[in-house]
Amino acid sequence: MIITCRTKDDFTLDIAVLNMEMAKAGQTEIPADQWLNVRRWSEEMFGNDGAKLDAVLDRYKVSRAQREKEGHGALLDAQLLAAIYPKLKSDYEAFTKKPPQAKPAAPKP
Repeated sequence: MIITCRTKDDFTLDIAVLNMEMAKAGQTEIPADQWLNVRRWSEEMFGNDGAKLDAVLDRYKVSRAQREKEGHGALLDAQLLAAIYPKLKSDYEAFTKKPPQAKPAAPKP
């Protein structure tokens, strides 16, 4: 699972909400090694402001016209992230000179 969300003190809201809903449904939490917060890649490469989804979409020349028209939405954001993910992953691997790990990295202090 791939998500993009700001973190604070190693807390990622999206996964916390998802795990809360999983618990309500009587399901187990999503293990930490089965999700990846790609916002952290963007923050490392482009800084906090450059890691915002709109900024990353602009960087990779992906239209955000639908997002501007309809606003923020989980499904649309996931579709847009899917469009940029291969290039973002490739750039992050080149930036760090190593492939990204499935387990999320610790946030910057």
